[in-house]
Amino acid sequence: MKRSIKHKIKSFFQPSKITSKADNDKKGFSKVLTRSDDFEAQYNNWKSNGDAALMLKLLRATIEGSTGSEESSPGFDFYNLPGAKGFSVYGLSATDPGNYRFLMDLFKERLLEMDYRLYSSTIEQKTKIDLPHTAECHYLKPAARSTDKPMEQLYGNVLIELEIPDGRVKQLKLLATHYTGYDYRPVRDFDELMVNLLEG
Repeated sequence: MKRSIKHKIKSFFQPSKITSKADNDKKGFSKVLTRSDDFEAQYNNWKSNGDAALMLKLLRATIEGSTGSEESSPGFDFYNLPGAKGFSVYGLSATDPGNYRFLMDLFKERLLEMDYRLYSSTIEQKTKIDLPHTAECHYLKPAARSTDKPMEQLYGNVLIELEIPDGRVKQLKLLATHYTGYDYRPVRDFDELMVNLLEG
């Protein structure tokens, strides 16, 4: 899998446009993302009934190019620039964001198990080209450590974002950004993070 990932990485993400508070007041909102008890029950059932394992298996097969059916396979793209690496998942279902939400929360849960802390969870709505654009985000940072330098940064700061323009899911993306310089230890291998997130 590691070899496949390194051979398939390509530029994908574009930086998001920064909007002012005034723009947000006129065109949308940003607030804390919360999950209902009903959602949590469905999410836990998704993990325990084997559906999560099947999805992760399909995603791994997609990366390795061994799904055997292009029509039923999700899409997977990669991002690789100095200081930032990531991937996006799309094609699960354009009209039902349920599986995407389960997957983004599973990634968050696994990062918490890898010595990360949740910095924020938000839901934002903006208007882009006169259409509503919603984004659900989890932002995680390495758990608090000693400030002695060089500081540990694990895989970097991690953003998990679900994009839903005009009521239809576009993609779920995960982006890890890291620091360079003598104040920080070298970032860990992103392929290792991929394996940990997608293991069955």
